[in-house]
Amino acid sequence: MRKGINIFHILFCFLFVACEQRGEQWYRKFDKYEKQIDKKFPSVETPFPEHYDFLCMQETANNISFPRIIPSYAVLHFDKFYKSDIHLTFEQMNDIIVILNDTANYCWGELGTPYFDRVITFHNSEGDCIGITYFDFGGQTYSYPFNSKMKWGLMRTNKLYELIRKIE
Repeated sequence: MRKGINIFHILFCFLFVACEQRGEQWYRKFDKYEKQIDKKFPSVETPFPEHYDFLCMQETANNISFPRIIPSYAVLHFDKFYKSDIHLTFEQMNDIIVILNDTANYCWGELGTPYFDRVITFHNSEGDCIGITYFDFGGQTYSYPFNSKMKWGLMRTNKLYELIRKIE
């Protein structure tokens, strides 16, 4: 009996450590994409309510949107080891871009500590990453390169559900 419990504990610990490492590795795989984006596109100032209108006018005047150039394709990444990444259809990709670029879809605020279980990467025809969006099903999104129109990334509930329907 004692031997069975020890083996169970060892297996449980091994599984726990393996899952934790998988989670860390999953997030790290997007670092290279963020570096590609940082090299190509300058950062935009994080908006605060008092500067928001001015920053949005600047973005509109300079034709700045997310992603900065039109992507050729997008890939949806899952944090689950049993789910494979999938290429989004052109229609899905365009619908998502419209939702992400509409300032009315966001409200001021942030979640405490979001858990991003879906990531969409946007790519040009050469395969370079030109945009990345992290999703938390609680409503938090983080997109790179960032737009002021996205406020702090907290999506309104109805738009979050619409976005989820587009990718699921």
